[in-house]
Amino acid sequence: MTRTANRWRTGMTLLLVLLVSISVVQPLSASVGRAQQSDPPRVILLIADGAGISHWTAGLLAGDSAAIWRFPVVGLVDTRNVNARITDSAASATAYATGVLSLNGFIGMGPDTVALETVLERAAARGMATGLVATSSIVHATPASFAAHVPDRYLYQEIAAQIAGSSVDVLLGGGREFFDPSKRDDGSDYLAALGQSRR
Repeated sequence: MTRTANRWRTGMTLLLVLLVSISVVQPLSASVGRAQQSDPPRVILLIADGAGISHWTAGLLAGDSAAIWRFPVVGLVDTRNVNARITDSAASATAYATGVLSLNGFIGMGPDTVALETVLERAAARGMATGLVATSSIVHATPASFAAHVPDRYLYQEIAAQIAGSSVDVLLGGGREFFDPSKRDDGSDYLAALGQSRR
């Protein structure tokens, strides 16, 4: 195997290992019969929204200095939806967050509209500090799928209400207006719930 091919194989195994290590199902150590291992001190899941094999291939062709090529294990994850050929960010992020394939537009819910426990919620229940960081609005489909449960990704005000009532410790991203009582349809002040001053 060539050095480039080996880096590609190594690079593509990362995501699977990250997801399995923080999965809401059985721990990897139990599923493969290994001795129980202690929980990792921290897990950071980075999602390059919309990225796929072609993007990583283009990156590899551009040069092999990217940090991902130094990761010991990388993998592929199936984030298809159950009702269309092309998945959207909501169904895809729900698959990442819960391990369940769902419908396009659904956030944190299975195709039966039942809310699913997310890996972030599981971590919080175990006493771990949690956070969501987005370069978009925090109520957009990808970050929201880890802390909210709605059947329509565009229910931004409901998503904001659920995020404000969640156990997420740190929120960094846009979308302040969805928490602001002066801009919400119901006048609810979710900035106060988040401990934010109104500016």
